Amino acid sequence: MKLLKRLVLVALAIGMTGSMALAQQEQVGQIAEFVGTATVARAGGSQALGLDAPIYQNDTIETQSGTVLLITFVDGTNLSMSSNAAMTIDEMVYSPGASDNSALFSLTTGLFVLVSGDAARSGDMVVSTPVSTIGIRGTAVAIKAAREEIENTITLLRDPNGNDGLVEVSNELVSAVLQVLGDSVTLTRRDTPKLTVRKMSPAQMAKLFGSALAIMQRHTNSNLGADQATFDDLSADDAADLQLLFLDLFKEASAE
Repeated sequence: MKLLKRLVLVALAIGMTGSMALAQQEQVGQIAEFVGTATVARAGGSQALGLDAPIYQNDTIETQSGTVLLITFVDGTNLSMSSNAAMTIDEMVYSPGASDNSALFSLTTGLFVLVSGDAARSGDMVVSTPVSTIGIRGTAVAIKAAREEIENTITLLRDPNGNDGLVEVSNELVSAVLQVLGDSVTLTRRDTPKLTVRKMSPAQMAKLFGSALAIMQRHTNSNLGADQATFDDLSADDAADLQLLFLDLFKEASAE
């Protein structure tokens, strides 16, 4: 009995330590769009995510099949994730008016779309995949992340204000600059000796980046220079509900 009481006290102490650590952390974002099942690993263990859930620095987020979500960060950056995706928020340091803001995200696997906020314009924003490092200079970009030997693709989109911006993609040996809508680089290794910039059409962008692009188009009320993407990897009911809202937004945008 004494041993059981000790174990209970230890468990409570661990739980309180995790809660205190979170309380001391500053929230850096929030789930703004969510359908499906996702978890976050942070101090204190792993827990389910849902709409409006807070996001903290060092969080590792994973989505399951039939899921799409979008995070809005404190600097105004928006980042969406597809089904079966994983990423870690390594750093988000932001103070309005400062010139040394910074953001660092590690994308492990899955499809992502990022529309940068103030951190990219007033400091440094870097996104990494298993085979590349991507410097964001104030723009929108779509990313397919995967382990080495599988294609990783980075494609420049158009931000909601109609600007193409600039993205620099590099690995251990070389780099390439994406600066026109549709500019795209695909690589499979950290030591790929040459990066070739190719053009991706609006239809190709919509097809490749799927629900991650669709939810960002919906959230920003902008096609981001791509064709209208769809939620094909979601359940029929979830996809239908999101697609109806999505179509309404495009109708409103076209009427303005």
